[in-house]
Amino acid sequence: LVSRAYARIYAGGATRHFRLGHLFACQIPRTFRRQARYLAASVGVSLLAVLIAYLAVRTDPRWAPALTNPGAVEWWRDFARSSIHAGDYFAESAKGMGAPEFAGFLMSNNLQVALKAFAFGLSLGLGTLFVLTMNGLMLGAFLGTGANAGKLSLFTAIVAPHGVVELSAIFIAGAAGLMIGYALVDPGDYTRRDALRVAALEAVKLVLGTVPMFVVAGLIEGLISPQSQGLFAADLPRILFGLTLGAAFWLYLFFGDRLWGSDEASETLR
Repeated sequence: LVSRAYARIYAGGATRHFRLGHLFACQIPRTFRRQARYLAASVGVSLLAVLIAYLAVRTDPRWAPALTNPGAVEWWRDFARSSIHAGDYFAESAKGMGAPEFAGFLMSNNLQVALKAFAFGLSLGLGTLFVLTMNGLMLGAFLGTGANAGKLSLFTAIVAPHGVVELSAIFIAGAAGLMIGYALVDPGDYTRRDALRVAALEAVKLVLGTVPMFVVAGLIEGLISPQSQGLFAADLPRILFGLTLGAAFWLYLFFGDRLWGSDEASETLR
């Protein structure tokens, strides 16, 4: 009996391999549902920062350079004073670097932000909160600057096509960081080392779930957001495109595993 049990357990372990399809189709959505409270906290911190910065800039435009890069604020104001299209905000960079290279640069930059939000969870979550807050302040200052110029719709249309997915991925990476930080602050019945190990297993799944999101967001920002013709000629279609794409990702992240039914059926995925 022991011999047969040994063979069954360890033979199964030896033949078991990394199933990418099962990870993304089943494990990641289930992890999102289990850890929804950390995701809610990450979204809450970020949106609060957006709101604070937006209201501050609307009250006094001098807050914009104080909350983010002054050089960027000047560019935003110059763009707001112009009469060019939302897609033109990215067009020069995409043309100068080449659209594929620009998309790759954006993917790399956004992944760095996400990895910082995740890794800084080791600072008891304080570093993660800082990254989320600064990212939110920048977005709020950007939208506030557009609103002050009477062009909130234009500024929303600039970021919406890729921004809903991109920001969602940053929120998720922030949730992973907060999970790590909370495990260190309150390990419960575990030692802090064991609590960190348990939390890390869940947090890594959250971060892996953001990889396709950043790839899609980078491709859209580099290849589609600079467009100013056809579907993307007006602000509203750009905003609706971003919202629809973001909703599709959120539906997958929370309910994607239910498309596959039972665990036995999902085991066939590779």
